Amino acid sequence: VRAPADAEAGDYQGTLTVQADGRSPSSVNVLLRVLPFSLPPPPFQATMSYPTVASSDAGLTRDMVDMAEHGIGNYIDDLDVLLASYDQVFGADDIQLTQTAGLRIMSAAKQVWGSWPQPTYFGLGNQIAYYWDNSIGWFVFWPHSSKIDSDFLTAIGVIQAMATQNGWMNLSAFALDESGAHGQLDEAKYYYGLIKQNKPELTTWATIGGGIALGSDEIGELSSVVDYFITNRFSPEIAASLIARGKPYGVYNGARSTPPSSRTFFGFYGYK
Repeated sequence: VRAPADAEAGDYQGTLTVQADGRSPSSVNVLLRVLPFSLPPPPFQATMSYPTVASSDAGLTRDMVDMAEHGIGNYIDDLDVLLASYDQVFGADDIQLTQTAGLRIMSAAKQVWGSWPQPTYFGLGNQIAYYWDNSIGWFVFWPHSSKIDSDFLTAIGVIQAMATQNGWMNLSAFALDESGAHGQLDEAKYYYGLIKQNKPELTTWATIGGGIALGSDEIGELSSVVDYFITNRFSPEIAASLIARGKPYGVYNGARSTPPSSRTFFGFYGYK
């Protein structure tokens, strides 16, 4: 239960009545204790991502309010590049969908958080540089080409223009998920390198962890093109390696629909 910031400390009592269709109502006595202190703001950046954005504007705003009230400072799917048609052409329809969705997110976020001091995250690459293959349950890359590179950079330009027009200047690009765990470090280095070479004003971030568990030096391989890392396997050794390279880092975890699939995240709270 969220207590208002100006609520006086003490015990609050009441009765909660619950009734299901066709059943008699039941009442439960409720005691809510408000403690005489407030929690300080979190000393780190907390973000949240989930795969399906609310379809209604009211629902989207409500979700963001819920995040803000739990100390979450922004929404990690801020300005993702979206594809309207999977035709391997980043065209006008894709640009329009990306802009429409991004501006909707930005409008709701401004209502909830006001200013936007934290990094604005955006992802790209799916259906531009690679596609999802159901037979293997992961992404497959198309052969490199100047056209793919051009579409990739054009998509970034759309995000940059939209962010600039709305004062969201601190952009951070995400190009590929868990590359080390799926034998795709070379692809990650290529596309993150493409960003660094052509868009040096952007920061880049990548998820790691699975590759480390398999014996891959993800941090060393990607450090030249990735500015900061978020890992799903956190250890003193991983932290020391990142600190030694001067890399900011974060930890991610999550949950899915069943306990076994939740545990595949290797997160602290995934099972809960």
